[in-house]
Amino acid sequence: MNEISTVIAQELSKAGIDKKELNGVVCTGGSSEIPAVRSHLETLLGVPIIQHDSFTGIAAGLAIANYFGYEQGDEVSELGRGEKGSNVEFKYQENE
Repeated sequence: MNEISTVIAQELSKAGIDKKELNGVVCTGGSSEIPAVRSHLETLLGVPIIQHDSFTGIAAGLAIANYFGYEQGDEVSELGRGEKGSNVEFKYQENE
Protein backbone atom coordinates (compact mmCIF):
# COMPACT_ATOMS: atom_id res chain seq x y z
CA MET A 1 0.00 0.00 0.00
CA ASN A 2 2.95 2.32 0.62
CA GLU A 3 4.02 1.96 -3.01
CA ILE A 4 0.49 2.82 -4.18
CA SER A 5 0.53 5.95 -2.01
CA THR A 6 3.93 6.99 -3.34
CA VAL A 7 2.97 6.53 -6.99
CA ILE A 8 -0.30 8.43 -6.56
CA ALA A 9 1.49 11.33 -4.83
CA GLN A 10 4.08 11.47 -7.62
CA GLU A 11 1.49 11.41 -10.40
CA LEU A 12 -0.72 14.06 -8.78
CA SER A 13 2.35 16.24 -8.36
CA LYS A 14 3.43 15.77 -11.98
CA ALA A 15 -0.08 16.68 -13.14
CA GLY A 16 -0.20 19.72 -10.85
CA ILE A 17 -3.34 18.43 -9.17
CA ASP A 18 -4.10 18.59 -5.47
CA LYS A 19 -6.15 15.64 -4.22
CA LYS A 20 -8.66 18.17 -2.87
CA GLU A 21 -9.54 18.92 -6.51
CA LEU A 22 -10.76 15.35 -7.07
CA ASN A 23 -14.42 14.48 -6.71
CA GLY A 24 -14.06 10.80 -7.56
CA VAL A 25 -11.64 8.27 -8.99
CA VAL A 26 -12.47 5.74 -11.69
CA CYS A 27 -10.58 2.48 -11.21
CA THR A 28 -9.91 -0.23 -13.73
CA GLY A 29 -7.83 -3.38 -13.68
CA GLY A 30 -7.86 -6.46 -11.52
CA SER A 31 -6.06 -4.96 -8.52
CA SER A 32 -8.76 -2.31 -8.15
CA GLU A 33 -11.20 -5.13 -7.38
CA ILE A 34 -9.33 -5.99 -4.17
CA PRO A 35 -11.31 -4.53 -1.24
CA ALA A 36 -8.16 -3.51 0.66
CA VAL A 37 -6.87 -1.56 -2.36
CA ARG A 38 -10.20 0.20 -2.87
CA SER A 39 -10.41 1.07 0.83
CA HIS A 40 -6.84 2.38 0.81
CA LEU A 41 -7.53 4.58 -2.22
CA GLU A 42 -10.71 5.95 -0.68
CA THR A 43 -8.92 6.77 2.58
CA LEU A 44 -5.87 8.19 0.82
CA LEU A 45 -7.79 10.41 -1.61
CA GLY A 46 -10.91 11.14 0.42
CA VAL A 47 -13.24 10.65 -2.55
CA PRO A 48 -15.53 7.89 -3.78
CA ILE A 49 -13.84 5.13 -5.74
CA ILE A 50 -15.87 4.28 -8.83
CA GLN A 51 -15.35 0.79 -10.18
CA HIS A 52 -15.48 0.63 -13.96
CA ASP A 53 -15.42 -2.52 -16.03
CA SER A 54 -12.06 -3.90 -15.00
CA PHE A 55 -11.36 -5.49 -18.34
CA THR A 56 -12.53 -2.87 -20.85
CA GLY A 57 -11.91 0.33 -18.89
CA ILE A 58 -8.50 0.95 -20.37
CA ALA A 59 -9.87 0.60 -23.89
CA ALA A 60 -12.66 3.04 -23.01
CA GLY A 61 -10.11 5.56 -21.71
CA LEU A 62 -8.09 5.24 -24.89
CA ALA A 63 -11.23 5.83 -26.94
CA ILE A 64 -11.98 9.00 -24.96
CA ALA A 65 -8.40 10.22 -25.38
CA ASN A 66 -8.56 9.52 -29.11
CA TYR A 67 -11.84 11.43 -29.37
CA PHE A 68 -10.15 14.50 -27.87
CA GLY A 69 -7.20 14.20 -30.24
CA TYR A 70 -4.59 12.67 -27.97
CA GLU A 71 -1.91 10.59 -29.58
CA GLN A 72 0.57 8.06 -28.28
CA GLY A 73 3.19 9.87 -26.24
CA ASP A 74 0.97 12.80 -25.17
CA GLU A 75 1.10 13.57 -21.48
CA VAL A 76 -1.95 12.27 -19.62
CA SER A 77 -1.77 15.28 -17.31
CA GLU A 78 -2.90 17.45 -20.25
CA LEU A 79 -6.46 16.06 -20.05
CA GLY A 80 -8.81 18.88 -19.18
CA ARG A 81 -5.95 21.31 -18.53
CA GLY A 82 -4.88 22.51 -21.93
CA GLU A 83 -5.97 23.04 -25.48
CA LYS A 84 -6.78 19.39 -25.99
CA GLY A 85 -9.89 18.54 -24.04
CA SER A 86 -10.01 21.84 -22.21
CA ASN A 87 -13.09 22.31 -20.08
CA VAL A 88 -13.68 18.57 -20.17
CA GLU A 89 -15.79 17.29 -17.34
CA PHE A 90 -16.72 13.67 -16.99
CA LYS A 91 -19.90 12.86 -15.15
CA TYR A 92 -20.54 9.45 -13.70
CA GLN A 93 -23.97 8.09 -13.01
CA GLU A 94 -24.21 4.71 -11.39
CA ASN A 95 -26.64 2.30 -13.00
CA GLU A 96 -29.36 1.26 -10.61
